[in-house]
Amino acid sequence: MNLRARLGKKAADGLVFLHGVWGVGAFASLPAAALWPGVQSYILWPMGAMLASWAVWRDCPLTAWERGLREKFDPDGHYDKGRGFVSHYGSKLMGVSVSERFARRLNYGYTAAVLLVIILI
Repeated sequence: MNLRARLGKKAADGLVFLHGVWGVGAFASLPAAALWPGVQSYILWPMGAMLASWAVWRDCPLTAWERGLREKFDPDGHYDKGRGFVSHYGSKLMGVSVSERFARRLNYGYTAAVLLVIILI
């Protein structure tokens, strides 16, 4: 593997890490918004960015960028376009089979719940 391919693979791996941190933060935002109303404005901006990316690209840009890097530099690590981050890595890392449809519903529902908590509290 040449240097360019190794750097591309490392960039894709870095996006996976960043995406995981983003996901944990998004997951933690519901209890944080409910327990500490002072942090709601800080939660609203990332949630708004996430909703905007879904509306514009119909996908998370982190998933699209990682997929593009994997296709180009790490074909063995590539996953098909019908699967997203949650369904792919849920299966690969945790052995949990999650359909893309369920993963999207979970993402949309959880994000809606966070926004409702922010609006209602």
